Amino acid sequence: MLGMNAGLFRKLAVDDRVWTASGLAKDLRVDLRLLERILRYLAANGIIEETTVGQFRAKRTTMMLADERSEAFVLYA
Repeated sequence: MLGMNAGLFRKLAVDDRVWTASGLAKDLRVDLRLLERILRYLAANGIIEETTVGQFRAKRTTMMLADERSEAFVLYA
């Protein structure tokens, strides 16, 4: 839910490129240290991909979670 509330999944899905944690933190206006932990957790669970240390990109699952219908289901079902 943190990824949805902060707009993380949408950011990764719309801008299909490799992101650094600091770049995402700046764009999303969130705390870098917290975001780094969330990104590593999501990568470890196959939600996003860590391409190299500290660099992340969307996967198919990320794209699904970025969709408004999926977001509504996860948040309110």
